[in-house]
Amino acid sequence: MRKNLALAFKILFLLTSFLFSQQLRIIDLAPKGSSNTPFDILEVEFNQEINQSTFTVEDIVFTGPGGNIGPANIIKISGTKYQIISTGQTGLQNYTLEIGPDIENMQGTKMDVSFKAGLFGTLKTIDEANADYENFAIICYKSTLTINGSHNFYLLKLLDNSVCTHSPCTDSSVYMIDLNIS
Repeated sequence: MRKNLALAFKILFLLTSFLFSQQLRIIDLAPKGSSNTPFDILEVEFNQEINQSTFTVEDIVFTGPGGNIGPANIIKISGTKYQIISTGQTGLQNYTLEIGPDIENMQGTKMDVSFKAGLFGTLKTIDEANADYENFAIICYKSTLTINGSHNFYLLKLLDNSVCTHSPCTDSSVYMIDLNIS
C-alpha cells in the first residue's frame, strides 16, 4: 500500500512538473539601459519561443513616478528573448512592470498569468503587511531594498552594488528577512 501511494505521489509530482514547465512564462528580466537609465531597455526572456505577432507594446503596462510609461518598441533578440525599449523615459526611480497574459507560444498557448515586476532604482522598503509585491520579480539597481517579514518573490536580482537588508530590531519589534523565491 505504501509503495503504491509513494508511486502515485511520484507520478503526480512528475505530471505536475511537466505541465507547469509547458506553461508559457517569463523566466528572466534584465535591465540593459545605461547606468543612469537602466530601465530604458529591459531584456525579457521567455521559457519557450513565442509568436512574435502576439507580443506588442499593448501587452505591457510600465508605471513610474510620473504615471504610465508607454514603451516605444519591442525588439526581437531571439525566439525567446526580446528587448522592451522606453528610451529617455526612466531614471534611477522605482517602477512597476506588467507583461501579458495575451502573449502566445508557437502552439497558440497563452501565458497562464501576467508577469509582474518591481524595478527599484532608489531606496525601497517592503514592510510585513505590504503584499503589493508578492510573486513579483524584484530587480534592484544601485539601490537599497529593505524587506521586513515574510514575502514570496518570483525572482530577486541585486545589481550594481544594490543591497538587500531589513530594519533594525527594537525592544518591541524583531525584523528579519524571510523570502521564498520560486
